Amino acid sequence: MSDKKYHWLFAGQVLTLDSKGTQRQTNLNAVLLTEGPCVTRKDLAKAQQAIILRFNQVAQPVVGSNITDVFMLSVNNLGLMTQAEFHEGFPAESAEDPGKHKGMN
Repeated sequence: MSDKKYHWLFAGQVLTLDSKGTQRQTNLNAVLLTEGPCVTRKDLAKAQQAIILRFNQVAQPVVGSNITDVFMLSVNNLGLMTQAEFHEGFPAESAEDPGKHKGMN
């Protein structure tokens, strides 16, 4: 069995609304791996959760703001490859997780 998986890059937009009614939008990327060449509804939900997780990690949301929506702006198939192929040219620590290296998400 091959350790190759399909790699997808999702570009998403998180919309938030603070207590003063100010809406903010933040654009983020997330990498998702799948066994097959199609993105299923379950995969879309995982991608949305990955975008929200990235938002909470890097966006420093305003206290009292709430996420009102998450949009997927694009989905790009990066190809069928191993983790080593995907991370080629990056430090070894970024190979542990496709989204760990800040330049990838």
